[in-house]
Amino acid sequence: MVRNIYEKNKCFAENLNNIRLSYGRDPETNEVTILKESHYYPFGLQHQGYVTNHKIFDPIAPIGRVNLIPVRNYLDDSYRYTFGGKEEQPELGLNWVDHHARNYMPDLGRWMSPDPLSEEYSSWSPYNYVMNNPLRFIDPTGMFVEDAPDDIVIKGKNNSSLTITTSIDLEFETNIDFGGNHTLFDISNIAIGYEMGANATGAAVVGTNYSGSVISTLFLGGDYSGYWYDYVGGEVQGVLNSSAEGTIGAHKNWFVAFNKKESKNTPEGFAGNYFGGGGGVGGKLGVVGVNFNTSMSVSEDQSWQVLSLGASATIGPQIGLFLGGAAGVEGHMGTTRLLNKPVPTKERSMIDKTSNWLLHLKGAL
Repeated sequence: MVRNIYEKNKCFAENLNNIRLSYGRDPETNEVTILKESHYYPFGLQHQGYVTNHKIFDPIAPIGRVNLIPVRNYLDDSYRYTFGGKEEQPELGLNWVDHHARNYMPDLGRWMSPDPLSEEYSSWSPYNYVMNNPLRFIDPTGMFVEDAPDDIVIKGKNNSSLTITTSIDLEFETNIDFGGNHTLFDISNIAIGYEMGANATGAAVVGTNYSGSVISTLFLGGDYSGYWYDYVGGEVQGVLNSSAEGTIGAHKNWFVAFNKKESKNTPEGFAGNYFGGGGGVGGKLGVVGVNFNTSMSVSEDQSWQVLSLGASATIGPQIGLFLGGAAGVEGHMGTTRLLNKPVPTKERSMIDKTSNWLLHLKGAL
């Protein structure tokens, strides 16, 4: 994240808004030079002792001249924005950080005054900072805890911007005018996955199909993103076919799911009852039937919509059009149950995440 400072120097801040680096162009060498480098402990106290390169533009330089001078007294630097992108108050030597509604003490990791909205966080001390989790949350105003942003933001002319919602936090500046503020590729409400299982169909134009599946789902946004979760599911279909058949077989489908309620964008929220419909075509290759299908399903609480595409191989008598196969439509209802224990991805070990991907990568292909 890049921020302008008086048009002379700029700052770099990460997704927690902490000012990490200020830099500018040296008027003597015309090269970019570091003015100040800052490093923080998790609750905001700055590292001391090994970062000594602190310069400022000379505020009393002659008119028409720009000089860089070293800082001998911290008060000489009028730009004091540090932890959380907020301004330090060093005048009395207390080094409080002004968060608008109240001042924060990074040496203690606590506020100096109680939360004005403490009733919203009744299970927490009114002096706690971001629920004791400064690596995940921020508090821009001293009143509300928020998730740290995870977006790629490109800032353009006339306060325009282009935002790409991801799990990566970057910010750039450009001379392009985007004509407003726009968001692209918002994948935070999407899950993808595949299912494998067995099915049995009995139909003479009208009939039923029963199937059981193991479903593997990868959430692309939220606290559980980047980790595969497994479900067991059962489904029954009412089938209208252009054939008569009594078959058993195996199937594999790939799907993309869209979340409509943020509170349900979790492994538990994805499980439960659903209903929907679809269609397919198939043909007979010797004694084996090959069928291709597509469907759309909606969760019972309307929080998930799933689009699926897949294929199945069957054996058994099948009489109809398309080389002994059929074309048809179906309506279905089913249920799924979660098999894994849901744990936020950030709390999982690297070994756990790696083995999870190795286990599911082969099945996804």
